Amino acid sequence: MSAGPSMRLRAVLFFELAPALKGPLPWAALGSLALLLLPIRYVMVGDIHVNGELVGQAARLNYVLAIGYSTIVFLTTLFTLCFCLDRTGPHYLRNNDLLVLSRDVGRPAFYLAKMASVLIPSLAYGIFAICLFWGELYRIAGIDLHRVFVLILPLGLSMFCMVSLYFLMRNFLGNFMIFFLWLLLLPMIYVVNLWRYYAGFMSEGGLFPRVVGMLPQFGGIHAWSLGTVSDFFLRAESWHALANTSLWAVLSLGLGLYLFTKKRL
Repeated sequence: MSAGPSMRLRAVLFFELAPALKGPLPWAALGSLALLLLPIRYVMVGDIHVNGELVGQAARLNYVLAIGYSTIVFLTTLFTLCFCLDRTGPHYLRNNDLLVLSRDVGRPAFYLAKMASVLIPSLAYGIFAICLFWGELYRIAGIDLHRVFVLILPLGLSMFCMVSLYFLMRNFLGNFMIFFLWLLLLPMIYVVNLWRYYAGFMSEGGLFPRVVGMLPQFGGIHAWSLGTVSDFFLRAESWHALANTSLWAVLSLGLGLYLFTKKRL
């Protein structure tokens, strides 16, 4: 790619990033990270008794890891969906300036720049949340759980998959319809996929487990992620959640690019 198109592509990306980063959404998302401090302060530091016996630090760490990472996933997912809603709003295909830019740099580059304007803040937010979780766990409880940084990879992959699916659906449905559809479907997908790994009856075969296995494995990649940090959550068969999410991400990105380049603007 020559210098001219490269500069124009960066201009599109900056054009997309600037209004999103200036709005109230990043500040509200950063404020919500205070929820990460609750499990560390009240589970790791306080005295917790079960049946009159003090719960040991190793068991507490598993609880804190599950609650903390689940909170990070929830907040990053919500933050990403809000950015998708913002970056694919009414200006997505109707603003004349954006139409000129899309014709100047090419539709594929324009489409990828739109996706990058969501993924870059989303990934930065997820990395910051994981760093904050590690830092507070070390500061408050004195535990250096540096393995939590491995979670950046699956978290980024799941956000990439979700964004590529969101942009693919944007070729067919209205923006608010997709947003609320994701809000309804994501909790069910997460919970059912977690049951698939942590409840034996979901792994015994049948039509329903097969259908669940074909869905994007957001809950499955969550289970796989926790297993990489603590053996307590390890599930030997959860590796295919990584492959499933990668396949969904690649297919939805390719199909979305194809449809966007073929549709009439």
